[in-house]
Amino acid sequence: MIEQVLDYDDDALARIDQALDGLLEALGPLQAMTPAERRRLFKMGPKTETFCRQALLLMEANPDAVSPALDLPRAQTHLRSVDRLRPRLQRLQQIESLLTDTITLMGVDVAERARIGFHVMRNSGAVKGLKPLQKHLGARYRRAPSRSRKG
Repeated sequence: MIEQVLDYDDDALARIDQALDGLLEALGPLQAMTPAERRRLFKMGPKTETFCRQALLLMEANPDAVSPALDLPRAQTHLRSVDRLRPRLQRLQQIESLLTDTITLMGVDVAERARIGFHVMRNSGAVKGLKPLQKHLGARYRRAPSRSRKG
């Protein structure tokens, strides 16, 4: 279970939203892709990155052999941006992981307390409004019939 009570009031949520808006503004024009577009791309993965870095260095050392249409400065700028953004992405991924885990733990805490409280009320007898909740829970936790194994 989660160690402490976390309660995000409207001011805290407004500060979070403001920080996220500021982050999006600072990042500039981000681009989205469809899954199909993502699959079709020749991506710069870890192995390809080494090749790309070497190829750019080679092109820089031999400018006469490189067509200006290739726009080497653009590729160099993008590679620098990748290098500079990657640590920020790692931090965002850490924040996402922490936020996901915290939300999961708060949900576990709520579910556990609700389950225990429900059982206490059910066992105590005359609690108003219990029947509809029992019916809902019965449907929620209904087990599928077990299949007999053929052996």
